[in-house]
Amino acid sequence: MSRMSRVVLLAVGLVGVFGAALAQPVAAPPPSLGEVAPGPATPAEAVTGFYRALGRGDGIAAAGYLVPEKRGRGPFSAAAMQTFYGGLRRPLVLRSVDEVSPGTVRARYAFETLAGALCDGEAILRVRSEPDGLFIEHIRALSGC
Repeated sequence: MSRMSRVVLLAVGLVGVFGAALAQPVAAPPPSLGEVAPGPATPAEAVTGFYRALGRGDGIAAAGYLVPEKRGRGPFSAAAMQTFYGGLRRPLVLRSVDEVSPGTVRARYAFETLAGALCDGEAILRVRSEPDGLFIEHIRALSGC
């Protein structure tokens, strides 16, 4: 048997043994820091995704739910959100999300800071449509936190 025949038989044998595993689709890599995954389909999904990311202390994912002009600056920068929400004694828990009018959502949440301050928060968020989805353009905290 020639060397080429052995290689072909080996390759056929591997496909036979591992074929099912080899045929599985490979998940796409997550977006890099400069990329943003397509936005959610509804305003409530955008707000839910944003607060769940904050609850994980994931400032990068949270920033992806904001309109591009809000990302990377001040308190809504990925780094600022990561530092604050990642350093909580008790992480943010999203209690409810209700669409109060088209593009406007009310969110209720709670967390405890490292210093022990409790927040029973509520905010009104305005969501804007972009070509690749819906993104949060304005957040107004009603409860001071």
